Amino acid sequence: MRSYYTLYLQAVIRPILEYAAQVWHHLLSKCQTDQIEAIQKRAVNIIFTCSYGMSYSSDLFLAGLTSLTTRREQYWRATCLTLLCNRDRAYITYCHLHGSCTSVTLKSYFKISSYS
Repeated sequence: MRSYYTLYLQAVIRPILEYAAQVWHHLLSKCQTDQIEAIQKRAVNIIFTCSYGMSYSSDLFLAGLTSLTTRREQYWRATCLTLLCNRDRAYITYCHLHGSCTSVTLKSYFKISSYS
């Protein structure tokens, strides 16, 4: 059973930590990523006092949460797939970020089986 504090973490704290993650996710250093994850770990430790001393992955399992890094990756992929709905915009965005490309490299990069 989820506590009200867990719901508060998901509804109030995580949105702040994830604000505009699609934009800045790939610009974070390892140190910055660890600092952001530490905030979530601290919140889980406050909510579930029995989790002190446990690993971060165990804390997440106990709380029924996923890591913020995983969620940012999911947001990034969803954003890329949304861009693929409009081929020209996706092509321009990808080319801007990675130099030059073709529709074949777009397909392989986004792991999409059909791109028409």
